[in-house]
Amino acid sequence: MTLSAQVKTAIIILAYKEEEGLPIVLEKVFKIIDDSYEVIVVDDGSPDKTSEKASSFPCKLIRHEQNRGKGEAMKTGVKEAQGENIIFIDADGTYPVEAILDIAQLLQRFDMVGASRSRGRENIPRFNRVGNFIFSSLIRYLHGSKVADPLRDFMDLKRLTLSRCSSTQKVSL
Repeated sequence: MTLSAQVKTAIIILAYKEEEGLPIVLEKVFKIIDDSYEVIVVDDGSPDKTSEKASSFPCKLIRHEQNRGKGEAMKTGVKEAQGENIIFIDADGTYPVEAILDIAQLLQRFDMVGASRSRGRENIPRFNRVGNFIFSSLIRYLHGSKVADPLRDFMDLKRLTLSRCSSTQKVSL
């Protein structure tokens, strides 16, 4: 993938053991984006064919040799990103890829956009929904937070937001 000087947005796809889901997500992403986007897949040490599947698409692939956790995968993606705007999405297909375009538009006006999984929960396996409910409830209780989805993976920001944040926008997917 050759990057042009006009890349504005980096889409960082976080993947761990997603050889099945990642190609579906990548196909959807490449159907909706243009040259103003770069796509970075961070394979966090998957023991399956996640990296092999990613390498068949025109994206930048970064592979951790061993699983280092989601936070480290996010940091790796940001270090490699050239775009001013950063959009994170998981490779499991539980988020509507089409929202990327709306989020990119919102990042023109806001420093940070947090997207909540208020619709489409049926795309998330039941086991994960139960776990997310338990952990989200615990996080909200322990921290007194009113955030609807503290475990969301569709967190998007401007590169400068990593050090400051002046304006945010929350959207429901």
